[in-house]
Amino acid sequence: AKAQGVLAQFENGVTYMALYMMRSVFEAVDSLSCILQAADQTVTGALESVRFTLDQLQKLRADDKYDLLWNYIQRMVTELDLNKIKLPRYIRRPARYEQNSHTAHHFDSSKDYYRVQYFTFLDCVINHISHRFEQRGMIMYANMESLVKTALDRHDFSALLNEVANFYDDFQKSRLETQLKMLPDICPGSRSVTEAVHQFRQKAKEVRLLFDEVERLFTFLLVVPCKYCFLAVTFLIKYNDR
Repeated sequence: AKAQGVLAQFENGVTYMALYMMRSVFEAVDSLSCILQAADQTVTGALESVRFTLDQLQKLRADDKYDLLWNYIQRMVTELDLNKIKLPRYIRRPARYEQNSHTAHHFDSSKDYYRVQYFTFLDCVINHISHRFEQRGMIMYANMESLVKTALDRHDFSALLNEVANFYDDFQKSRLETQLKMLPDICPGSRSVTEAVHQFRQKAKEVRLLFDEVERLFTFLLVVPCKYCFLAVTFLIKYNDR
């Protein structure tokens, strides 16, 4: 009986439609997930990947894209001899619930009905990703990462420094600015936070004491983003040894 129930589901055109509609969405989200879990991923790179993924998902939420998707599904349902896609049976609400309530919308076709379902699902995915990665805290971590990289490249980082110093009151702005200007000299050849932290943690304790604000900045970066965890252990051990 269970096998027959499973078979009936797979012979239903609605099942094929749901699986195929989710394919493009899950492909984009799964690719983003793999990128975010990469060992060499950066916060700024992660946010850029998120913006690109959101743009791709937003493009799927268009009537012309849906029409192409629907026409292909209808053709495949016919070729595979699946049960035709129909509107779900309308269930009228009990009269006691109808008072002071809006009349439920009636769709003229299954195409229109499942368009709403598909777009609602896309909106849910887009809003969830946006809420996760567009928080101010995440943006500030990206700013801290960019601050280090900009200092390593000997470029002007005053705007980024102001953003970070205004958000966090843990830093002495003038001392941090002075130390960041010398960062390329104590971490020569470094072009990323990972490389800079690797060189910095190998310095003598006395040298790190001279760059206490930079060390605090590195500690902030090592605490939250998971990609820095493999560096955080040894760095924080040496930090506590002081």
